[in-house]
Amino acid sequence: MKSELVYFKTEDLLADARQIIEATKEYAFRSVNIAMLKRNWYLGKRISEEILKGENRAEYSSETIITLSKQLTDIYGRGFGKK
Repeated sequence: MKSELVYFKTEDLLADARQIIEATKEYAFRSVNIAMLKRNWYLGKRISEEILKGENRAEYSSETIITLSKQLTDIYGRGFGKK
């Protein structure tokens, strides 16, 4: 991901404004996608730690995931289904 937005000045103010708006939108989408990826990775890691409890193999506790899913959905709304 680019660390900064790039602006190219031309003689067309409207075209420049559109380029700035589009570049900013794209930058925002990429930033959100990266944040969501990190969030999901950390959530998965934490859930895995809870279920594994230091063991090499997990007996996946669907009740743990169902309960957490319901709690997160109650707090944050959709997007935290058990899948």
